[in-house]
Amino acid sequence: MHQARRGSSDVEVNLTPLIDVVFLLLIFFMISTQFRAAAELELNLPTASAVRLGGDAESIVVTVTRSGQYVVNQVKLPVSTEAGLVTALRDIEDLSRRGVSLEADAEATHQSVVYVLSALSKLSVEQVTIVSLPEAFQDDDN
Repeated sequence: MHQARRGSSDVEVNLTPLIDVVFLLLIFFMISTQFRAAAELELNLPTASAVRLGGDAESIVVTVTRSGQYVVNQVKLPVSTEAGLVTALRDIEDLSRRGVSLEADAEATHQSVVYVLSALSKLSVEQVTIVSLPEAFQDDDN
């Protein structure tokens, strides 16, 4: 018995389900992405002529607002003192290995920034990055 060969048909790959899955993944990641807290805090960063863009993704972000309020990794501290800051930072694992990015509002007092640097010194943190904007981002009304 010999079977007759059927004519070979062209194989087609339907890309519609693949495109649907890619769009669903894109929407999922867009919704689940965390955005910068600087927009929430209305932080006016100072400008500098020599600015290193980008930062370490693992570093702890300490923010000093215009009113002197301290924010550690988007969590406002209930007490804005050096002792309160030391207590909050002491609870963070691998603080000295991860380093700290210091964001201070341009209108924040110098004393508030000194308290942060003093607290970091007490905790033996050696990697401190002070975040600023390039001069090109400076407002024209200044």
